[in-house]
Amino acid sequence: MECLLGFASSVSRDLVCGALNQLRYPCCFNNFIKKLEQEEGDLIVTRDSVQTFVAHAERQTRKTSEVVDKWLQDAIINVDNVSQLLKEAKTKKICCFGHCPNWIWRHRVGKKLANKTVDLEKFIVEGRKYVPFDRIATLPSGTLNILSEKCMNFESRQFAYEKLLEAVKNNDVAMIGLYGMGGCGKTTLAMEVRKLVEAEHLFDKVLFVPISSTVEVRRIQEKIASSLQYIFPETEEMERAQRLCLRLTQEKNILMILDDVWEKLDFGGIGIPSSEHHKGCKILITTRSEEVCTSMDCQRKIYLPILTDEEAWTLFQNKALIFEDTPDTLKNLARLISNECKGLPVAIAAVASSLKGKVETIWSVALNKLRSSKPINIERGLTDPYKCLQLSYDNLDTKEAKSLFLLCSVFPEDFEIPIELLIRCAIGLGVVGEAHSYEVARSEVIAAKIKLVSSCLLLDEEDECVKMHDIVRDVAHLIAKNENKIIKCEEEKDVTIEQNFVKYLWCVKFPNDLDCSNLEFLFLKTKLLEFDGIFKRMGMLKVLILVNDEDGKTPLSKVSFQALQNLRYLLIYGYELSNFTFVGDMKKLQSLSLHGCLLPSFPELQTDVVISQVTSLKLLELNKCDIKGKKFEVIKRTPLLEELYIVNIEGEWDANSEDNIEFFNTFSVPQTLQRYGIILGSRYFDEYNDEEFCSNHKTLCCIIRRIML
Repeated sequence: MECLLGFASSVSRDLVCGALNQLRYPCCFNNFIKKLEQEEGDLIVTRDSVQTFVAHAERQTRKTSEVVDKWLQDAIINVDNVSQLLKEAKTKKICCFGHCPNWIWRHRVGKKLANKTVDLEKFIVEGRKYVPFDRIATLPSGTLNILSEKCMNFESRQFAYEKLLEAVKNNDVAMIGLYGMGGCGKTTLAMEVRKLVEAEHLFDKVLFVPISSTVEVRRIQEKIASSLQYIFPETEEMERAQRLCLRLTQEKNILMILDDVWEKLDFGGIGIPSSEHHKGCKILITTRSEEVCTSMDCQRKIYLPILTDEEAWTLFQNKALIFEDTPDTLKNLARLISNECKGLPVAIAAVASSLKGKVETIWSVALNKLRSSKPINIERGLTDPYKCLQLSYDNLDTKEAKSLFLLCSVFPEDFEIPIELLIRCAIGLGVVGEAHSYEVARSEVIAAKIKLVSSCLLLDEEDECVKMHDIVRDVAHLIAKNENKIIKCEEEKDVTIEQNFVKYLWCVKFPNDLDCSNLEFLFLKTKLLEFDGIFKRMGMLKVLILVNDEDGKTPLSKVSFQALQNLRYLLIYGYELSNFTFVGDMKKLQSLSLHGCLLPSFPELQTDVVISQVTSLKLLELNKCDIKGKKFEVIKRTPLLEELYIVNIEGEWDANSEDNIEFFNTFSVPQTLQRYGIILGSRYFDEYNDEEFCSNHKTLCCIIRRIML
C-alpha cells in the first residue's frame, strides 16, 4: 500500500510540476521576450567582435579557421531568426472578442522564446572563444594633432597650403612633393593638410611616416605596418615588402605622407604599391630638395618659402610671449632679434623659446651673439636649425656642391652673388678639380649651384644672381670652422682671427698678424698702395680680388705678385696699371678680369717674354677700362684662350665714330675661343644689361651713335 501511495505521490508531483512548467510559457510570456532581447543584444555584440577579429586577421593577411567562418555564418542566420521571432511575439493575439489573451498561442510562442534563449546562451559562449581577450586600441585621428606644433595662419603659407590641398583632392594626381629649406615648416604644413583631410573624410586611411636622412627599409616598413595595426609574420625584407603591398592594396582610398625624404625611395623594396597597381594610394612627400621631387616623379611640386618679416615677428611674439604690456625696450630688442632669424620658422621658434621669460640683459647678449655670427651659443637656441642645415650639408652627394656651399658663405650678408663671379672663383679654387676645358669646368660649377638651389641651401635671385640665407651662412661658417677651414668676412671692421687656419677671407683691412700659409681666397677692398709685404705670405692663394676704395684710379705699379705662384683667378677693380710685367709671374693664371682700370697700350704686352709666360690664360675680361691704343694682337698670341669679354673700353676708342668697325675688321678670333662678348658703345643705351652677356656663348655688338647737326 505504501508503495502505491509513494508512486501516486511521485506521479502527482511530476504532473503538477509539468503543468506548472507549461503554464509559465503563457504566464511569463513578457519575461521571455525581455530575456531573448537581452540575448539578442549579446549575440550582436559577439557577432560584431568576431567580425572585427576576422577583418583584423584579413588586414594582417591571415586566414581564419573554417570553424570561425561557420560560426559567423550561423550568427548572421540566428540574428535574423531571433528578430523574426521577437516580431512574432510582439504581435497581439487575443480571443473572447478581445477580452483575454490567446493562451494557446502564447504557450506555443513562449516555448519557442524560452528554447531560443537557451540555444543562444550556448551559441554566444562558443562565439566568445573566437574573440581575443584584449587588442590594441585604434589611435584617435586627433592624437597626432595634439602632439604637433600648431600652424599659424600666415599668408605666405596659405598659397602653398591651397596648392597642396588641391593636389591632394585631385584624383589624377598620385605623387605630390612639398619642398623647402630645412626648418621652414614643411612637416607642420603637411600635418595641417592631414588634419583637414581626416576631418572631411577624404580618405579611408591617412598614414604619417617619418623617413629621415638614413633610409632603413625595415624601419619604414615597421612604421607603415604599425599605423595599419599590422604585424609581419616574415623576417626577410622582400617577403615583408610583398606582404605590406598586399595589405595596402586592401585599402581602397589611402593617403600616405612620407616626411623628411632625402633621396629617391625604392617603393618596391619597401612594399608601397605604385599608382599603376593601386589607383587609390596617394603619396605626399616632404623634402628639402626639389631634385628628390623630380627623381620620384612627383606630378605636383610645391615650394614652401620662408616667412616674411611681419610673419616672422608675429611668430616670434607668440613663442617669446611678447604682449602689449611688454616694456618697449624689450620689444625693440625682440624685434631686432626676430629680424636676425631671417624668416626661418625653426630658428625663430628656437631662439624665441630660449629667451622667453629671461631678463633684458640676456636678450641684449643674444642679439650681440646673433649679429656676430655666433647663433649656436644662445642657450642652445639654434641647435635645432644648426642640426637641420648641417644635415642638409652632410647629405650633399658631391664634394663640388659642398665646396661651392662653403665658398658662397664668404660673401657678405644679403649679398647677391653674380653667378658669373661665382663660377670664376669656383674654377679658380679648383672646386671642380683640374678640368682641361674652361667650358667643362663652367658646366660642373653650374651643376653644383643647381644642386644647392634645389636643396634650398642657396636662393635664386634676379639678374643672374644667387644669395645665401643668413642662418645658412652662419651654419656654413661653423661647418668650415669644424673642418679647420675658417671663413671670415668683415666689411666694416678689423678682422679678428681666433685661429690661423683661415682659408677664405673677405675684408677691408688686412690683419698684419694673420698666418696666410693656408689662405686660398682673398677679397680686399682697401686704400693701401703697397701690397708687397702682404702677398709674400700667400703662397697658396688661388683667387685674388682687389677693389680700390679711393676715388679715381689709384696707381698699382709697385705690386709684386712674384710669391703668387698658385694664383688662378685675378680680378682688379679701379686701379691704374702702369705695366703688365706682373702677369709673367703668374704661371698658373687662368682668368684675368680688369674692371674700370687705366691700362697701358696692349703693344707693351707683345713681348715674347711676357706672352710665353701667360700660356695658361683661358679667360680675359676688359670691362669699362681706359686703354691707351687700339691694337689687340696680343689676343691672337694667347694659345689657350677660351673666353674673351671686352665691354665699353674707353681711351682712344670713340663710340661716336664709325672707326670702331676697324676693330671687327682687324680682330682675328683665336681657334680655341669658345665664348666671347664684345660690346662697344652700349653705355649710351640704358636698356642693355652688361650683366647678361656672359651667359651668351657669342655676342658681337658695336653701337654707333650719330650726332645730328
